Amino acid sequence: MSEIVRKGNLVIISPGQDLVNEMADKFIQELKDEIKNSPSEIIIDLSGVEKIDSVGFGVIIAAHNSMKKINGQIVVANADANLYKAFVTMRLDSHFSVREAL
Repeated sequence: MSEIVRKGNLVIISPGQDLVNEMADKFIQELKDEIKNSPSEIIIDLSGVEKIDSVGFGVIIAAHNSMKKINGQIVVANADANLYKAFVTMRLDSHFSVREAL
């Protein structure tokens, strides 16, 4: 289960584990539950995440599309260098903000 912090219209979700097929159903449900409350921004904190497979990227893209429908945004934060490169290579950074871990 992800750590979820709510600050007004901002939600920070930290899965703390790899975003792969085995955990995708649980993570997408957590995102859906938060999106129901119409936050203006959801930050997906990738601290502790080393791998994202195609299903995990699909979950993030689906959340982005759902947030767009309510005029909100998704931000991906603390992506390690390899994950950041994957987001950029797939041009996902042109659809939502992706921040590399410092």
